[in-house]
Amino acid sequence: ASIVVDAVVAALFAVLPFGQYLVAARLDVGVLFLGATTALAVAAVAGARSAWDGLRGAAHVAWQHVPAAVALTSVVITTGSVRVQEIDRAQGSAPWDWLAFRSPAALLATLLLLGCALIEPDLEAAPDSGATALVEDASLPPRRPRGSWLEAARRAHRFVVAGLASVLFLGGWSLPGLSPAQQDGRLGLEVVAAAWLLGKTAAVVLAMSAVRWTLPRRRLAESTRATTLARLPLAVAALVLSVAWTWWTPHGTAQLLMSGSLVGMTALVAVAIVQRLRHGVLSAGGDGHLSPFL
Repeated sequence: ASIVVDAVVAALFAVLPFGQYLVAARLDVGVLFLGATTALAVAAVAGARSAWDGLRGAAHVAWQHVPAAVALTSVVITTGSVRVQEIDRAQGSAPWDWLAFRSPAALLATLLLLGCALIEPDLEAAPDSGATALVEDASLPPRRPRGSWLEAARRAHRFVVAGLASVLFLGGWSLPGLSPAQQDGRLGLEVVAAAWLLGKTAAVVLAMSAVRWTLPRRRLAESTRATTLARLPLAVAALVLSVAWTWWTPHGTAQLLMSGSLVGMTALVAVAIVQRLRHGVLSAGGDGHLSPFL
């Protein structure tokens, strides 16, 4: 099941550089995001112990996707389009030309979108009946969805989110040193562009899987509280800042300085995280988890 789902999702993103005027030109980012959210919500319902628990789990999943949806709205405001092709053309091939590093608000929106790839609908244990139905039972162990197709739905969700992040924020399928017009209609370059996009997506999937492995697992209700108290306000702030940045619209040296600074800062943070992981995994007594204060 996982192989079939991975192949279907990979094929969906692989065709974007080829049929730009047939697929990417008509593909709405909201459709992809809604499909990923629905797949995870269905997994939450199907993997629950009862219908009530499934509905509660699906509601948690849907709510935790709201910050990412707001982040996608900021992309639409920045680029002025909901079409995948036009958003890809609004970026360049170099990292400092990617939308993720266009402004601090765009980088925050990128992190919010990637954060929804960490949603785990199966971590919430079913509550007891009666008055304790509203209380989380911490003694119950985490559980996994039943069936290979439910696990495949979770994998598909993470894959689609990673693909969206690659297309919307990480330069899409634009090859280094080439403009989109130079890639159009050239089969060899389109094949390379498809491989380039899938490579980015695979790298994001592996990175998010590593983050999922290193971070302590949270109950679904705990993640929902974190979404309400932290992620949603951050998403609203990113949206407001995106509107302000679009209104200001810096050009030339100012934009290059901002983008280069964000690229350098992100690289330093990535090095720090890798070093912390290396220390946690290889050092004596290390637990293999990231510090919550990092």
